[in-house]
Amino acid sequence: MKRAEIVETVLALIQENMGIDRSSLSEATSQTDLGVDSILMVDLMLALEDRLEFSFKSLDLPKNPTIGDIVAMVEKEIASQS
Repeated sequence: MKRAEIVETVLALIQENMGIDRSSLSEATSQTDLGVDSILMVDLMLALEDRLEFSFKSLDLPKNPTIGDIVAMVEKEIASQS
């Protein structure tokens, strides 16, 4: 799966699940910028697993992850499972 596809999926899920307009988001947007807590970030990660049909081995999120961090985590997990 290409990085651009993962980015689009992350942005779509943020908009769907958190009600944040995707036009205001970039890979540099952080959890703090989104104004969400760690529970909502875990919910996002679980939604990504469902949408992209893979499983994280660990949901060990960095402190205040950016969208780019999340995309990199997804890329790494998908690559390790293929």
